Amino acid sequence: MTGAPGNKNIVLPKNLFNSINRKHSHEVNQDKQGLMCSVIIPTLTLSHDVAEILNLLLREKELIKEIIIIIDAPEVNIEDIPDHFKVEIVRIFNTGKRMGSAVARNVGMDAAIGDVILFLDSDCRPGEGIVRSHLERYSDCDIVAIGGIIDFVGNSSIQSRLVKNCSLLDSFSQAERYETLWWNPTANFSVRRKALGDIRFDSDFPKRGGGEDVYFGMQLKQKGIIAAEPKAVIKHPVWPGWLNVLRRFFRWGWAESILTGKATGASDSSVITVRRELSHVSMVFLSIIFSILLFLIFGYKTIWFIPLGVFIGWEIPIILSPKRKKPILDEIADHFFQFVFDLGSTLGRLVPKRWSAINARAVFSQDNIYALWEKNQLCERGAFLGGFIVFLLSIKLG
Repeated sequence: MTGAPGNKNIVLPKNLFNSINRKHSHEVNQDKQGLMCSVIIPTLTLSHDVAEILNLLLREKELIKEIIIIIDAPEVNIEDIPDHFKVEIVRIFNTGKRMGSAVARNVGMDAAIGDVILFLDSDCRPGEGIVRSHLERYSDCDIVAIGGIIDFVGNSSIQSRLVKNCSLLDSFSQAERYETLWWNPTANFSVRRKALGDIRFDSDFPKRGGGEDVYFGMQLKQKGIIAAEPKAVIKHPVWPGWLNVLRRFFRWGWAESILTGKATGASDSSVITVRRELSHVSMVFLSIIFSILLFLIFGYKTIWFIPLGVFIGWEIPIILSPKRKKPILDEIADHFFQFVFDLGSTLGRLVPKRWSAINARAVFSQDNIYALWEKNQLCERGAFLGGFIVFLLSIKLG
């Protein structure tokens, strides 16, 4: 695949179905600038969700050059493609095996012929006029990419509410708060095709997604402006199941360690800013090592409560802060999600090739979205104090 980092041996997959009529697309183009859009949707299967996205996009058919669907799965027969996908502007590719979202999107980019490429997720619901909202912003020649809003929707369950209020999702709505962005999730992100050059999604990141869109955006940012477009909105369901959510946040943390490793090892430090500090998980790990040493030296069994004191001591300054804006349950859940994220991030730094990032942190959002890190010094003091109190109690109780 041309220009795809880490994907040099990948050949562009076979186009299973392609009845695009380019002449017809030009004739019906109603965009004032004459721009046409290629929409790229990676998916594991041609599900009902993908069919619904297709139907919603066809409301703006006059602005769409092609809708490229990449099935990231073992070989699919053309006979298995439902008839409602056989629309004149739909092109379907099959990677032949599970290769990951980064590779799937690279396949779409290498095949795309539209002026603007719009990335969507297979489980989203595009809002009305989303394609036009993206295209109209490209009247400014300095704009190389545009990020829209991903609005998470869910049911009335506690899990759905706690996940929607988690600060780890703040970047999905950053187009509401800023005029320009550093990056945007690929669930609602477009790029001017001519601005891409050899920039592709990096397959070093987890196959199931996480971090590759951040790195992709950071590279595009060096070529021009990434504009925010709050009128471009998609609805995204909250992921079902606690285990599924925790695995996702852990994977995002692991991806953050890859981002930091790339930043610390890159000659161009403008791609990602890095700062050095101890994380929550690092503090707990260090307290566990300290407790083991004290147990071996003094034999105090209660010494094992020191890590718990460190964990609670880190949380208390934020949970009890007068500036806290969330209900207490939401705040506790938020910090637990961040702890899971940080666990993935810390363990990812133990990989030998990322040792240079062991005590570094990548900063890749104007929001500084991880509130735990924003108040890091106060949390560190709370952790030291919590651990020290338990240490004194351990000595007293023997």
